[in-house]
Amino acid sequence: MTNAVKNRVTTPERKATPLVINGDMNVAQKSVSTTGLGDGDEGYVTVDRFRHTAAASSGRFTSKQTAVTDLDGFNECLELDCTTADTSIAANEFGQIYQSFEGQDLSLFNKGTADCTTWCVIFWAKGTAKTYALELYDSDNNRQITKLFTVTTDWKKHVINFPADTSTSDDFNYDNDQSFMINFGIHMGSDVTSGTLNTDSWADATSANRYAGIDSFFDSTSNELYLTGVQLELGNYAEGTEPEFQFVDHATQLRMCQRYAQV
Repeated sequence: MTNAVKNRVTTPERKATPLVINGDMNVAQKSVSTTGLGDGDEGYVTVDRFRHTAAASSGRFTSKQTAVTDLDGFNECLELDCTTADTSIAANEFGQIYQSFEGQDLSLFNKGTADCTTWCVIFWAKGTAKTYALELYDSDNNRQITKLFTVTTDWKKHVINFPADTSTSDDFNYDNDQSFMINFGIHMGSDVTSGTLNTDSWADATSANRYAGIDSFFDSTSNELYLTGVQLELGNYAEGTEPEFQFVDHATQLRMCQRYAQV
């Protein structure tokens, strides 16, 4: 059994609450299973705060909140199952799962200054063997950077480091609008894959460079993807030195989710 040690104590170095809300996928106010997804902006259909957007000509999938029995420390995950294949990908097709963040919650990154911090996204994933993309996207300034990651049939902890954005003219807007997104890219057409993946440094978004090199989640009805333990941290970490997942009690996490949707 894979080990994911819990950390329920906030140390002085850690944030009072995690930046990623519902990263352990425990809250699912709307539904624990939704079928027939894949024809547009589906919204928040199962686990709270993780939005589904997918436009595939024929590909469809089911989203579920699923119990975890083989990863110590976690009880729930987001499960995606391909139910209709799409092997002819149009140029404008896309498929993403993402969480967005308000600018007023991101001041600690010092973006838009010479003191901008580095970034680290940590998560657990398993499923059908595929290469997908993790993109950080600054929607206030249309800037982005992307890293690829590979899923295998066993749970793997991914520790993905991103450099600082040292451009001093691209701060987040200090308001409650969407300023920043963590995008899991799982299916993309040539409009966003035909260039060279922008992986080394933040840059103004060029569509063709955003998701080059990824596989398609929709190429077979055998495809599955499981995600849990998603966290966003300041700094860069070698694997094994990263902060442990910061669990939040259910009542607090539900209140944080209800700020965006109450069912």
